[in-house]
Amino acid sequence: MSMTQWFSHLINKRSSIVMDKNHTLYHLMSGLTTSEPRLTDDERTHMWAAITRQAHRDTHRRQLLWAVAAVVLVLLILTPFYFFHHRRGADLEQMLAEVSTRPVHTATVFTAKGSVEVPSKSVVSLDVAEGKLSVSHNGSVMAVDAGDADGLVAFAVPAHARMEVVLADGSHITLREHSTLVVPFDIRKADIRQVALQGEAYLAVHHEEQHPFVAMAGDLRVSVLGTRFLVAADKGRAQETVTLLEGAVAVKNDRGGTTMLSPGQTFVYDKATARNTIRQERDAQSLALWKDDLLSIDGASLTSVLQKIEKTYCIRIRYNRQLTDTIYLGGRLDTSVGIGQVLQRLETIAPIRVVHSGDHYEVQGR
Repeated sequence: MSMTQWFSHLINKRSSIVMDKNHTLYHLMSGLTTSEPRLTDDERTHMWAAITRQAHRDTHRRQLLWAVAAVVLVLLILTPFYFFHHRRGADLEQMLAEVSTRPVHTATVFTAKGSVEVPSKSVVSLDVAEGKLSVSHNGSVMAVDAGDADGLVAFAVPAHARMEVVLADGSHITLREHSTLVVPFDIRKADIRQVALQGEAYLAVHHEEQHPFVAMAGDLRVSVLGTRFLVAADKGRAQETVTLLEGAVAVKNDRGGTTMLSPGQTFVYDKATARNTIRQERDAQSLALWKDDLLSIDGASLTSVLQKIEKTYCIRIRYNRQLTDTIYLGGRLDTSVGIGQVLQRLETIAPIRVVHSGDHYEVQGR
């Protein structure tokens, strides 16, 4: 057999095998087709409806599993965040309570290294880069070691004193007499900037949209992004107040909801009745003059002016309200001077005479 004949024979043989296989498959499919059950139109409709329902159930189950997984993931992310900020807030308030009970006779800074007395009307800047607090007063500067860069710093202001604190984010907080403040040394590390205070303070908060600022004062929680406002809250007060000077704040207390303030409004929380009220101020900006050693007496009765002087200078003044309630004053008083000069100024603008008698002053008509 020649090579050509051999190839021809091989091709014919393979072709017959393929044809045999195709013939076998044909008979097999024919048998299946003949023996398969015949479905009516209704049965076919029901069958496809059942298949569709099962497919929908499988899809819904997968969607539900994905939703549950997403919720679990969010909880895993937010739970440490919540507990961190809740714990930091508790730490601030705990240190505030501890510092507030310590008697101080001059403005004092408390750090992890201990306490340092500073002059009244000092400006204390938190210098994170140097790990120190820079204290400025009348052109002189001294440095105080912060001790712990991740720790807290406290400031206490007694009678006849004031202090301005510049936070690491550029916010300014001015403390009035008998006030205490606790802040993180580096407030920029937190997603929510938190401070705790007792007493009275003026706050000018640096705007950071991604990092809200929360001031905790007594029963109040004041949330802001960037604004200027006043806070007055301590244990000896019957009322706690927040006065908005610029911007917007949300005020919340432990016994009520959240209240949004507009500039010129004062939120008043009465601790005895647990009631909230909103007061519209005639001149809200004048309420912050104390930080500049000024006392607004414009349109005020002599009675209210004497009460403010008593608080500012921690003195007692006796007066007859039948007289002082009928006298109204105007302008401003310079409280950077001594009490004697302030009372002399009152004698020049009101028909009164002030007599120093022992441990108090007495106001008489003339």
